[in-house]
Amino acid sequence: AAAVVAAASVARLVPVIAVIAAGDRRGQGFGAWFARSVRPPDAIIAMAIATVIVAAASIAVASWAVGAGAIAGGLVGIGATLVLIRARGGLDGDGLGSGVVLAGMTALVATALLT
Repeated sequence: AAAVVAAASVARLVPVIAVIAAGDRRGQGFGAWFARSVRPPDAIIAMAIATVIVAAASIAVASWAVGAGAIAGGLVGIGATLVLIRARGGLDGDGLGSGVVLAGMTALVATALLT
């Protein structure tokens, strides 16, 4: 359960970090609206909240694997989202959503492999 909570937390952080890292706020649709709405302070707050949740989940079950899996998921999710943004020629909700799913699944698989 701790791994699921940590994975969900990190997965929801991915679009926030990705739109800040991408820097491209043009386009139409939900992804572009989201990108125009997110500011760097929002990313800092989101990262702080996710860090607290992942740390609490790791401490609750006394397992470093939960935190390591969450970090792996976050890195894969952000990387994949940035690649999709570049490949698709801009931001869209589908690209951001796929980053969320990839981050969550990677975090769960990495945690399972580490335990």
